[in-house]
Amino acid sequence: MIDNQTKSLAEQAATWLFEAGFVIYVVTGVTLLFYEVPAYKRFRTRALLLLVISSAFGLFVTIFDHTIGQKGSPNPNDWWSYYLIREITWYATVILGTVGSLMFLRDYSRLAAADKSASSSSSRSPEATPSPNDRNS
Repeated sequence: MIDNQTKSLAEQAATWLFEAGFVIYVVTGVTLLFYEVPAYKRFRTRALLLLVISSAFGLFVTIFDHTIGQKGSPNPNDWWSYYLIREITWYATVILGTVGSLMFLRDYSRLAAADKSASSSSSRSPEATPSPNDRNS
């Protein structure tokens, strides 16, 4: 059996973790947006656009959970609309973040491969490395 003091301590810990998670997610989410938005403005890639939208949706879901989603906050008759909006937004966050990350990594891998082939071909080109027979007298 759990006594009331242990239960209240557990409830306090759960509440503290819930609020700490909110602060951590909002701070990291806003920080991430401060880096993603200028990167998108500079490069205009679809991958960065999807990551920006995913981060914004993630912040929306977190704020939604900590305001409207608190116990007893939504009217029981409106609970289905809250749940529907929250779940659709959460799925969009996960899907857009995954697709954006994969697109970004694909583009980065393509650029890295092109850079590697360009650097290896320039080091092997006859103009870059003179043969031992070529002497400037």
